[in-house]
Amino acid sequence: MHAVVMACGEAVGNIIRHAHRDKPQAQIQIQMQVTPEEIVLDLEDEGEPFDLDAVPHLEPGELRLGGRGVYMIRTLMDRVFCQRRASQGNLLRMVKRWPAAAIRDCG
Repeated sequence: MHAVVMACGEAVGNIIRHAHRDKPQAQIQIQMQVTPEEIVLDLEDEGEPFDLDAVPHLEPGELRLGGRGVYMIRTLMDRVFCQRRASQGNLLRMVKRWPAAAIRDCG
């Protein structure tokens, strides 16, 4: 699924650019779970706490430089949330439902 690859690439880029900006030794752990219903991607970083809900929901036609990564991730994935990890850093979870599962749930 191209949407999953694009969303993961954007999320990793944001982690490197923002969360790990001053931490060149910081690591990112990526886990993926594939079920008959969905793909679940978990990205764990070592950055400062990040509040995904504080990122505004932009209008698609709004002109501005930057700030489109979270918009793209939200658009491409079915569920996205971020929470602070107990030790340090954040857990970003992105979920993409398989098309057949989404159609079955609507019908």
